[in-house]
Amino acid sequence: MKWYFPYCDSATLMIIFAFLKCKVTEIAKRNTASDYSENHITVVICTHNRCALLIKALASLFSAEIPSNCSIEILVLANACSDNTVEILYSLNKYMHRMKFRWAIEEKIGKSNAQNHALTLINEVIVAYFDDYQHVE
Repeated sequence: MKWYFPYCDSATLMIIFAFLKCKVTEIAKRNTASDYSENHITVVICTHNRCALLIKALASLFSAEIPSNCSIEILVLANACSDNTVEILYSLNKYMHRMKFRWAIEEKIGKSNAQNHALTLINEVIVAYFDDYQHVE
């Protein structure tokens, strides 16, 4: 079963983190490691020529409090970008150690194209779409 959150604001993302924290506690009490695969979340950000906003959104995600024993992946889709978004994403690969971070390019313009492309790259149970102008508080 996969859970998709198509338009995830920062409050919803914090609720997901809280849910995962509770789930991890419950699993630890039962002591069954097999359920830990459901404690992974992929946060998808689709962006088109908004490099400055994307950097702020990523910074807020990287500084978010993440429940222990949970795995967070950030996947950025550069949607037909003509600014320096791709160069910035390439340089960020060197500095991402706290969370799994990856990015891809979607050549066909349109947010739905980028979102659909993202789904082909994801194997996680929980997927949250996060806009490039949002921040986690």
